[in-house]
Amino acid sequence: MNASQERKGGMFLRAFVAAAVFALAAPWALAETPRDKAERFLRDFQKRASVSAEAKKAAVDAFTKDPPVAAREAADLIESCLESVTPEFKKAQEALRAGDTGNARALFEKAKKTDDAWLRAAARFGAAMSDFRAGRFADAETEFGEVAEKERANTPRDVEAAFQRALSTLEAALHETPDKEQPLKDKALGQFRKFLEENPEAPERFLASARQAIEELQKAFTDQRMEKVTVNLRDAEKLLREEQTGVPTQARQKAAIGTLQELVEEIERQQQQQQQQQQQQQQCPDCKGGGCKKCGGTGRKPGKGGGSGGPGGLHSNSPAQKSGLPAGPTRIGDLGETPKGGFFQASLPPKEREPVMNSLKEKFPARYMELLEQYYKGLSEGASKAR
Repeated sequence: MNASQERKGGMFLRAFVAAAVFALAAPWALAETPRDKAERFLRDFQKRASVSAEAKKAAVDAFTKDPPVAAREAADLIESCLESVTPEFKKAQEALRAGDTGNARALFEKAKKTDDAWLRAAARFGAAMSDFRAGRFADAETEFGEVAEKERANTPRDVEAAFQRALSTLEAALHETPDKEQPLKDKALGQFRKFLEENPEAPERFLASARQAIEELQKAFTDQRMEKVTVNLRDAEKLLREEQTGVPTQARQKAAIGTLQELVEEIERQQQQQQQQQQQQQQCPDCKGGGCKKCGGTGRKPGKGGGSGGPGGLHSNSPAQKSGLPAGPTRIGDLGETPKGGFFQASLPPKEREPVMNSLKEKFPARYMELLEQYYKGLSEGASKAR
């Protein structure tokens, strides 16, 4: 090799190293598989001067004999190695396994005060689990959040931590007083949604549990707000019957309209999320929707209609750019009348009545439209008796 070739080789090597350093620093470099993380830990473990040759050999043997694939397997391997060289961490793990959450929490707290990123991440997850099992859900949420956000590069449990964070928030809500419960439920709903959006390849046990939690929280969200609508509109209707059209009546009308708008937006959000989940499930697993030979360039799983519009396709060739209600009035049907019109007609200002009713008809589940029909019927019967 001549001098010119050596210089070119050196330049190439420096460029390669620079690119590698950039890749390690980039956010998307964190998207490693659990096995990737286990292998990286093993390389780091082999370089540690404080680790005995026997412990290094045991780690290599364990990895070779049963290479980890799932996150839990990778985490177990890493934590087993850390236990072999960190007595305090081992005691903490033993205490947690024995159900001694108080002692485990104290030991994990000490263990996580270290410069060893792998040990800190494992100890923080252990501390979070100790808090969760002891019913300290607010503290557990904080610790799981730290693992999911700040320690994710050095633990295979980052996805599990993200799920446990949302679950901790939900558990905290269920153990709170009614006035504090709903804000925490709303927070948990957001966290479960974020989990599904950011971890579509998570283990099915987490995905299924997150979907179930979202479904139940959304129902609770809707039911609670429908109750608020009921109270405000009944009060407004009563005041209007007494021909009171001042500030108290208008305040109840506005509160009802605001709550109804929240419900419409929530239902739209649910529909959008369902569409996104369906698209993710239908993506080609090899190219993630980018298009490859296996999927014929469609970006979709083979056998899913080719991913295009028209016959066999699952999507339109010209999807709407913005979701919205169809043009023109929407007929609700004969729901009965009161002396001042229907229930909404009596309770809502004319300018805001039609868009609200259109939104309700278009977006609300059938059970809520039935509920509104019952309101109309009751008011109509009450009006007939008053005549």
